Amino acid sequence: MVTKTLTTARWGNHQQIPAGRHQELQVVSLLSDQAYQLIKRDIVQCRLTPGAEISETALTKVYGFGKAPIRVALLRLSQDNLVSSMPRRGYTVTPITIRNIQELYELRIILEPAAAKRATSRCDIPELMSLCKRLRYSDGVTNKSEFLEAHFEFHVAIAKAAGNERITQLIASLLNDMARIIHFGEFAPGRGTEELDVDHRVQQQQHEAIVESLAAGDAEVVENVMREHIEHSLLMVKEAAFASKSLVRI
Repeated sequence: MVTKTLTTARWGNHQQIPAGRHQELQVVSLLSDQAYQLIKRDIVQCRLTPGAEISETALTKVYGFGKAPIRVALLRLSQDNLVSSMPRRGYTVTPITIRNIQELYELRIILEPAAAKRATSRCDIPELMSLCKRLRYSDGVTNKSEFLEAHFEFHVAIAKAAGNERITQLIASLLNDMARIIHFGEFAPGRGTEELDVDHRVQQQQHEAIVESLAAGDAEVVENVMREHIEHSLLMVKEAAFASKSLVRI
């Protein structure tokens, strides 16, 4: 029988694993990653609503994976704090709470304006302009996943230009944790189209103003524009929370 040798890091001894079993583990790993990405997308975009109860069995039917990949995906989502386990009942999609919204935005307001100020005259302006184009809204047909990806890349690119690796890691981690909240504010299911359109135009103008002020090299303006942008984003999330009370816990 063909086997592959694995070394266990803790004890340093060798275990023989059949090649077929090794390939099976690789397949499960690949499928669990696919399941993780799909379920995470649906949680972030509130297709799986905050507070909803979910189970391995139900998810296997919805996404077409076996129980093993779904189980691994749920473990990763639990580590991301997007789901929580309920003994003998399955899982719950982590609720969105007002306190969580406020705390996360408070951190953004502390970190990002200061990082943007440090990044003045250091940024790759053509890169930011390209990301700005991906952050434009287009009459309800915006690809939400692409928008969130561009939003993350835009803000992290500015943080990187500040030249402090720890600040960059903090901001990247914070934005990743906030993806669902940011999506909730940007594409609120309970708000009127006209109301959202106004806020979308403001957000777009603010992204462009951030790039313009970075290019102009005015650190004080950069700091203020970034702060105004984040405060407006918080306002959008609060409006979304008010319009969709069933999705948010006080």
